[in-house]
Amino acid sequence: MSAWNHYTTNKSQKRSIASTLNSERQEQIQRNRHYIKTVLHFLKFCSFQVIALKGHREVESAGNKGNFLELLNLVSEHDPVVNARLWDGPRNATFTSHNIQDELIHILANNVRLHICNKLREAGYYSIIVDKSRGLAKQKQMSFVEKYFDIND
Repeated sequence: MSAWNHYTTNKSQKRSIASTLNSERQEQIQRNRHYIKTVLHFLKFCSFQVIALKGHREVESAGNKGNFLELLNLVSEHDPVVNARLWDGPRNATFTSHNIQDELIHILANNVRLHICNKLREAGYYSIIVDKSRGLAKQKQMSFVEKYFDIND
């Protein structure tokens, strides 16, 4: 009965089914963007704070699923869009698997690299310092430092 009421309301307001579907599609796109932005914000937060993302076991029955999933669960209690996507949405589109986490971190790292490269191109003067040493695990480690002078800043 509510579908009929919805139809008569739309008809009286001269709204077509196509426009209704289009508006619902736009709302779904906005919800999807909100969810993926939230996931990316948590990945950036954990990366900046040097917080480990993954736990020992990331299954539903585990007491501690890792910092990333626990933070996402905490936000889902206060954000209805995240809650709906995380618990009621399709299981293959939650963006919480360890492979997706690694891929999103890789994408964020590429964006940082591109930003630094663009700044170096725009800068008139820059220098590069490279140093290598052996770490505690007897593995070679290399640090790469880029300094630039931006005339506009």
